[in-house]
Amino acid sequence: MFRGRRLKKRAVICHDSAKCIGYVWDMEFDEASGNITAIIAIKCGFFRRFFGVGEMIIPWTSVTAISDEFVLVDMYYEYKK
Repeated sequence: MFRGRRLKKRAVICHDSAKCIGYVWDMEFDEASGNITAIIAIKCGFFRRFFGVGEMIIPWTSVTAISDEFVLVDMYYEYKK
């Protein structure tokens, strides 16, 4: 069984550019089914982490692979301010 807390703090790598775009900070769940609908990633930085600046909402359908060190995504969609 895979637990959500093991996904936190993994690097998020964009498939197109092969660059690290941030780190997994949180996840969104569907209340009815309990499935993950999106992951929320942030770029590293003191103020971004504590004030929620620069959060990226990445739909779960964009996740292509998960390893022990990173999460590979097709692309990220929107920033949360």
